[in-house]
Amino acid sequence: WELGKDIKLHIYPNQNMMLEQFLVQAEKQRITASGSISGKPEDQLRVAFSQLESSIFKPFTGADLHGTLDANIQITSVLNKPVIQGTIEADSMYLGKVLIGELKATSEFLPTTNRLNIEGTVSRDKTVMVRANGYVDLGLASNMNINLQLDNARLQLLEPFLEGLASEMKGWVRGKVILSGLLKAPKMKGKLFVSSGSFKVNLLQTVYTFSDSVKLTEKVIDVSGARLFDNEKNQATLTTAKLYHSFFEDFYLDVKGSYRKFKVLNTTLNDNNLYYGNAIVTGTIDMYGPFNDLMLKANARTNAGTKIYLPFGEAQTVRVTEAYISFKKKELANTPGSDTIRKVAVSGIRLDFNIEVTDEAYGEIILDKTTGDIIKVVGSGKMKMTFDSKGDFSLLGEYLIKSGQYTFTSFNVFNKNFDINPGSTIVWSGDPLDGQADIVARYGLNTSLSPLIPALSNEALLQKPEVRRRYPVDVRMQLRGALLSPTITLGIDIIDYPKNSEMATYVTNFQTRILTDEQELNRQVFSLLVLRSFMADNAVQGSIQPGNSLGEMLSNQLSNWLSTVDENLEVSVDLTGLNQNSVNSFNVRFSYTLLKGRLRITRDGAISNNQNQNTASAIAGDWTIEYMLTSDGKFRAKMFHRNNLNVITTALNANNTSQGASIMHTQSFNRLSELFEKRRKRKAKKEAKSQAAGVLNQEERQ
Repeated sequence: WELGKDIKLHIYPNQNMMLEQFLVQAEKQRITASGSISGKPEDQLRVAFSQLESSIFKPFTGADLHGTLDANIQITSVLNKPVIQGTIEADSMYLGKVLIGELKATSEFLPTTNRLNIEGTVSRDKTVMVRANGYVDLGLASNMNINLQLDNARLQLLEPFLEGLASEMKGWVRGKVILSGLLKAPKMKGKLFVSSGSFKVNLLQTVYTFSDSVKLTEKVIDVSGARLFDNEKNQATLTTAKLYHSFFEDFYLDVKGSYRKFKVLNTTLNDNNLYYGNAIVTGTIDMYGPFNDLMLKANARTNAGTKIYLPFGEAQTVRVTEAYISFKKKELANTPGSDTIRKVAVSGIRLDFNIEVTDEAYGEIILDKTTGDIIKVVGSGKMKMTFDSKGDFSLLGEYLIKSGQYTFTSFNVFNKNFDINPGSTIVWSGDPLDGQADIVARYGLNTSLSPLIPALSNEALLQKPEVRRRYPVDVRMQLRGALLSPTITLGIDIIDYPKNSEMATYVTNFQTRILTDEQELNRQVFSLLVLRSFMADNAVQGSIQPGNSLGEMLSNQLSNWLSTVDENLEVSVDLTGLNQNSVNSFNVRFSYTLLKGRLRITRDGAISNNQNQNTASAIAGDWTIEYMLTSDGKFRAKMFHRNNLNVITTALNANNTSQGASIMHTQSFNRLSELFEKRRKRKAKKEAKSQAAGVLNQEERQ
């Protein structure tokens, strides 16, 4: 701050003074004064503030105000009992980072009462939102009494007080509030009503809307009974919702509520590197504690629309070497014992979640995002997730897989989608990176069995149609032990072939051989995954057609791109081989989910460029339609159409299909007796109703 150069102060014998051109300035901030300084009521001193930063008042008010003030003040009887009058204006006043608006106020200080009377307004876009009138005692008590009338004030003004917990607050507030007490320890009483309110919970990244009343007392902001709605208009009811405070410091939250099919998670990998996704759940919540040590407990059951992703990072890969497969654990950038991989910034929030996972929820365990090494599952289980005050993440429980897919990857080029067998499990007992897997997955393909028959031993057999045709074969992979470094066991299952034919002996000999010859098993698995065929004994080991690997990469990239068009669409295209046959006839599988996950349509089969093969049945392929008759999925209906593969009909080039439909009911239980509890309850209820009817009939007769 600098003093002006032309300041003049005239001092007269009668104790009167005259001040001229007084100036103090700091860059754009200016304080000027001129006029008479005396004890006479007719003499006046005029003081003006220009572009004065409001932050200089923070030591006196405690409020984090930002903005520039302009003021004009007149003081009479300066040396006796001064009377002060003035006006204050601010174009853009901020509380923290939140815009309050335009401030206009008039004030008057009367020495007889020692009070500063205040009257003012706060406006946004030329609309008055808050009117204030009252006084501040400038004596030793320094107390105040100010009436606030809110008319369409913005809910956003509360955001600085909830920093770190909530943001993006919107809505309108109306009502009356009385501010009293000391300037540094204000008390607030009143009742407000919020309309079209909304806010984002920072930890969950979910946005909720509400319209409810707010009760204000000296130490509590109470919104108990409020109803919150997510973006799908599903409701949560806050039976208790109180924010305790000590003069707007030392906040303590106490919230209890229940919700049904409510969105409680809407995060991405950038928000949380341990878990993210969308969670739609039914259950209860209990949240309490100060903002810097908030405890959040929840009991929840997952509903349709839940998609959870666990990005556990790089873990297990498969390396192809000299025509056989060896498994090697990669060194983790963050080992399971490292603290950094298990930590997450939770801003002083502790979590304790008990979650009943249902098969309506979809999950992905991302082992290596860059290569696409992912386990995709649908299943059920009871899980417990906790965060402690240090940010350590713990996961407990057993997850039973109903259906799923494991993407097996090598060299970042070829990958195969293995279908996971129902009944496979993953168990966590603390560290999420130490999950124990017991997973059986299968990769199915149709291939010829002719390489299993030595060419020189039976050339006539190799020419028969039943040998030249393709049969369904599964490559079986079992993963047991630590999820990130499991023990992997391979196997090959030839699903269907003519067991009474001449070729059955060769197939049986092959199956017996791979049970004891691990090198032969690895060689054949490698051939089936990369070349999509068995490898004959006289085949050159390690030979790979470049078109197959390139075809795998193009198929996967095309499938992934098509699946991103719509989150409800899953597409798989098989262009393996990139030869004339694969281009003229390739497999396309797609699934589409409608009605919020209740209806699923799936099509599978080959599409050919040969017009002679493009019959209506061939174009339709194998398809299924599954519909959940009830929202919980306990009752389902299913229809299917399938093109059957048959030796005789294939040879005759005939069309052989089958269709069917089914209705399925599933019921979960922990004890066998639970299956009959509802029946017993219904029977007891029927007997009670019958007895009650008998009593009424008897009374009527009497």
